[in-house]
Amino acid sequence: MARTNCGWPTSLKALTAPNLAAGADVATIQEVASDEVESKGVIKLTLTTDRQLLRLTADFDVMLTPDDHSAGVDIGQFTRPR
Repeated sequence: MARTNCGWPTSLKALTAPNLAAGADVATIQEVASDEVESKGVIKLTLTTDRQLLRLTADFDVMLTPDDHSAGVDIGQFTRPR
């Protein structure tokens, strides 16, 4: 591999953007994510994969108050009775 004047191999100069890959199994991702969102009212978190796609489904148990929405927004349209 040829070297440039700066000491970097010329093939590294071809990388114009960060190029990094990492992997983790779904069970590990689900465990870490569950710990992070539990305090936000998430009671169930499910992750599934399909090739390179990751699907996250969350069930919430949250009590909304009038301070939780913008003025003029009817929060009733986003909730359903228990």
